[in-house]
Amino acid sequence: EWIADCGIAILDNSKYFDTVMTWILEYLKKTSPAEFDVAKYKIEIGIIKSKSEIIDSVLVNELKNSNKTLVEHCTKLIKERKTVVAIPVLVQLVEKDENPYVVRSSIDALINMAPLKILLQIKEIMTKRQLFVDQFDFINKHLKDLEQQIIFLQNTSNS
Repeated sequence: EWIADCGIAILDNSKYFDTVMTWILEYLKKTSPAEFDVAKYKIEIGIIKSKSEIIDSVLVNELKNSNKTLVEHCTKLIKERKTVVAIPVLVQLVEKDENPYVVRSSIDALINMAPLKILLQIKEIMTKRQLFVDQFDFINKHLKDLEQQIIFLQNTSNS
């Protein structure tokens, strides 16, 4: 836990950025996004609050990582940071990834920041992936959230 405190304290220092991010990414690879962990929580808050734009690049790059635990962490952090440059990669994850937790987190991130056009595209993609959705029923809750956001955006753009 103290290592997380130290890492976050120097995260915005360019001299130590690579070392700290390497440690953070390795830690997140081994930590379930669903479990409560004080160090993970501190890391996430530190990344969300960081002013470094380099973090956004790192998070977007890590969306292509083979470690799905890390990818899920990155989607959640991207959602909170509203890293709009990640939208094309998140769309690809929704379209092609076979990990239901990555797909779910990608949908959630997109709901939080993508424009209406992209959300309509996600709805269409998930309609085509109905067999996948049927396999992982919990995704339906997130598709309802997607539908609500689409309706909200349609109503606000029509006013």
